[in-house]
Amino acid sequence: MLAISVMYPVGLVGALAIRYRAYAPAFTRPTSPPFDLGEARALLTIAGAALVLSLLDLGTLLAIRSSYLRANGVAANGLLQAALALSQQVGSVFYAYLARYAFGKVSAAAAVGGEGVAAYTRRQWTPLLIVATLAIGFSMAAATPLLHLLYSSRFDPARPMMAYALFGEFCRVAVQAWALGALPLSGTGLWFTIGIAQPLSLAALYALFAARGAGEMSLAYAYASAGLVTLLVAIVGMRSRGVSMGRREGLTLVLALAILAVLLRVFGS
Repeated sequence: MLAISVMYPVGLVGALAIRYRAYAPAFTRPTSPPFDLGEARALLTIAGAALVLSLLDLGTLLAIRSSYLRANGVAANGLLQAALALSQQVGSVFYAYLARYAFGKVSAAAAVGGEGVAAYTRRQWTPLLIVATLAIGFSMAAATPLLHLLYSSRFDPARPMMAYALFGEFCRVAVQAWALGALPLSGTGLWFTIGIAQPLSLAALYALFAARGAGEMSLAYAYASAGLVTLLVAIVGMRSRGVSMGRREGLTLVLALAILAVLLRVFGS
């Protein structure tokens, strides 16, 4: 915790020391007014929407996990936690790229309207999905040794859960990649709609699978299915803003989902 708390201040000081000349203009007297009401309003709107989405996402998962724990016990909850944690670690590699690099590029592309966003989204789509398919597929196949390495052989029963969680994580990566231009292109409306689809569909699908007797696998099934639902919402929503999926992009997605579905059938049982 101490290391995490000092990581960003140390990084900031280091960046300023190494790249001082590049950042020097930020420390000069500003020529524009120090407070821009329109800019502040936009920041507060985005921040408020992001806070609501975060609370809804975390709150929904907390409520579902509480229900799952009561229904299936501590041991099953531990297996599920291991499966979700490893799956999200794989996805975090892509989220880091999308948030720290691709979002800036697509925001710049939004300056020329929907055409720029559509062009950038399509350009990065195929290579990103190929790499994501390879990473997720490898993680499905190597789930058992990964669980042994990071946990122990006692977590072997988490392998099917991890396979479904990884499938859901692939869908989440695809959502982020395709809907990356939602915020700069159309403001918080579409971005919020896509964001809220994940927790709402997760809650509804978990209730459905639990009622149908899926037991310990109910939340893993729901995680994978909610990913597909959210991906569909993202594709339809972005199409309404002029970012439509062409033949190549659609074929790439279908092939990726088909490959992972086969791996899911092999390693998810």
